Amino acid sequence: MLLVAMKLQQLRYIVEVARHDLNVSLTAESLYTSQPGISKQIRLLEDELDIEIFERSGKHFVQITDVGKEVISQAEQILLQVENIRRLAREHLAPEHGKLDIAMSHLHARYLLPQLVGHFKEQYPQVVIHLHQHSPRQMLQRLLSGRADFALSSWPISDHPELIGIPFCRWKRVLIAPEQHPLTQRNELTLGDIALYPLVAYVSSCGRLSGIENFFREQGVEPTIGSSVCDLELVVRYVEQGAGVGIIPGTLLADRPLASGLKVLSLGFDFPDEVGVIMFRRHRFLRQYMLDFISLCNPSLSKAQLQQQLQRPQQEWTQEVLANLPCLG
Repeated sequence: MLLVAMKLQQLRYIVEVARHDLNVSLTAESLYTSQPGISKQIRLLEDELDIEIFERSGKHFVQITDVGKEVISQAEQILLQVENIRRLAREHLAPEHGKLDIAMSHLHARYLLPQLVGHFKEQYPQVVIHLHQHSPRQMLQRLLSGRADFALSSWPISDHPELIGIPFCRWKRVLIAPEQHPLTQRNELTLGDIALYPLVAYVSSCGRLSGIENFFREQGVEPTIGSSVCDLELVVRYVEQGAGVGIIPGTLLADRPLASGLKVLSLGFDFPDEVGVIMFRRHRFLRQYMLDFISLCNPSLSKAQLQQQLQRPQQEWTQEVLANLPCLG
């Protein structure tokens, strides 16, 4: 058993080093172990296989070898299946007990998770829930490493082939601006009108522009980015301070009074909604309480429907699910 456990540990190390861009220090930190220990176990694995998985410059990994890429790909599948076996056993022994690890954005943590978690705990009081607020990149890392069961974020977070994303909510976006701003004097707004003025843009903490700016450019309009912030609520604060206009999900204003001197404008044209998505690892065994959590997020999908849909290519059913989502405001 010691040999099997050691080999699984070695496989986990090479997979995590690859996911952390060959940074052994960050890998050790994420796995709560030592950097020398990881390096030693990887060398032992390479010696056993009589290959090099990583090219080195001194003590540093600089590149994954061609054969190393294949080994890491196989190691990912082995680790996934091992975890699936463990989940299957736990489902058989204690279906009402377990844990649920959820990575999420600030928007979903504040406006959706409290109600969802409350309903879920009524049904599964013995399931321990761990909630972690992360950037999109961190959420992807947690999903791919198996440290998160689900990630809740805005669509699209990623088109990674190992991940499945299910839309589960939609929010109308609105524009906020000072009361005396020229845009407030117009009966109808166009993208061209908005692009004339500085926009307080939301940029995720991994540096990616939100879908709003991308939508402008897809329509052939270049927005004027006056400033950028990494928190949607900061968009409201900066507009309050006169830094520009902002486009936000209307739900952000549901439980807070808008500062005097600001005005909310509807976006009458076909401006895309903010879409929430729940993501999880493809081919991962989902316990019954996990399927129930997905159904809580999107009540239009029963467990039976969800399992049926997952057998189809995602692009075939994503738009169907999205079309049936109610808009939350």
